[in-house]
Amino acid sequence: MFRDLAYKLPMWGWLGIAMVFYVVAEYFSKQWGYKPSIQLALPVILGYMIGTICWLAILMYRNEIARMGLVWTTVMTILSLFVGIVIFREKMSLSQGIGAGLGVVGLYLMSR
Repeated sequence: MFRDLAYKLPMWGWLGIAMVFYVVAEYFSKQWGYKPSIQLALPVILGYMIGTICWLAILMYRNEIARMGLVWTTVMTILSLFVGIVIFREKMSLSQGIGAGLGVVGLYLMSR
């Protein structure tokens, strides 16, 4: 059943869905850090849970844990940077910016 459902959407579609839920989870996790509550913890847990289900669907397309794991981790790291810098106006040092840029290059090279 899961296999049939997984193939109804392209691999990059599953990644897109996972990205949306990851960003939601990151946003609420930051809010939870300011004021811990069950109301803020639930969207975090749900967002990460749905993202993980999408990860399993992605593995149905390309069961290469090393390559896809690196792509997954890099994409989610870039999204965390986006949430922190753009939404919450966090600062990043020059060396951290260079590291983020290298992550983008690595993502490009690993997805080929």
